[in-house]
Amino acid sequence: EKAEAVRLARENVTALEPLHSALAPRDFADWERRLTLAVEVALVWEAIAAAYWLVKLSANDPSVQARAQQALDTLTPTAAHLAHVSAPYLARQAPRLLALQADLTARFQKLYSKGLSGL
Repeated sequence: EKAEAVRLARENVTALEPLHSALAPRDFADWERRLTLAVEVALVWEAIAAAYWLVKLSANDPSVQARAQQALDTLTPTAAHLAHVSAPYLARQAPRLLALQADLTARFQKLYSKGLSGL
């Protein structure tokens, strides 16, 4: 579901390009900004879901450990990038997302530093 949202958001950005000459420059720029923002939001949502669920699953399935670590590694730059998006209401969420990432990382490290004891 999350990957599909990212794919569709990217397709929308690509589909906009043929309209470049049909739209006023200001309108095209506005559409482009909004559609690019939709991609960024979809990527953030995908990163949050992957990190959360893979860390949770890794408590019962050690084979998921590498994927959980990769998801946490992806969430950090995604959260940091959110602080610089053009929509202030989204940028203000970056500290919360970074706090979530720190909490998930701490839980993950605790889980594997003491052996699989659960979250």
